[in-house]
Amino acid sequence: MLKMVKLWILISALLFSGGVYLLKTVFDMNMQIASLVAENLSLKKSVNTTRAKTKMRTKAQARMRRILVAIPFVGIGLVGYFEKQDYEEWKAENPEGTFEDYTCEVAEISAELVDDLLQSLPNDVSAKIPQSVVRDLVPACSR
Repeated sequence: MLKMVKLWILISALLFSGGVYLLKTVFDMNMQIASLVAENLSLKKSVNTTRAKTKMRTKAQARMRRILVAIPFVGIGLVGYFEKQDYEEWKAENPEGTFEDYTCEVAEISAELVDDLLQSLPNDVSAKIPQSVVRDLVPACSR
């Protein structure tokens, strides 16, 4: 009888310690999963932000080309039309954004684009131009 009780206590202790070990393992795995999910969300946000900036940069390049080749009178009307289309697309992607947010984003990206263009000039010319000559002229937005 005493041997049975001792055996039962031993088996119970082993089962209890095994259960604690399994609970700890499950808890550790859940913590790892939560960490990976948080990292995944952060990476998705970063990718989406990069995509949005790339898209705005591409649109800014197209806008610059349209402005440079705009013919007087007719061209000015077309530039306004294209600009309105770009704003409506931006507004669909940023429903909480205001017109000021749009103009700030366009100004920042356009200034960056002009600075990049100036830096891509031949070295003897671009060496004399500061890295962010146009960006420094654009007032800071209050976003």
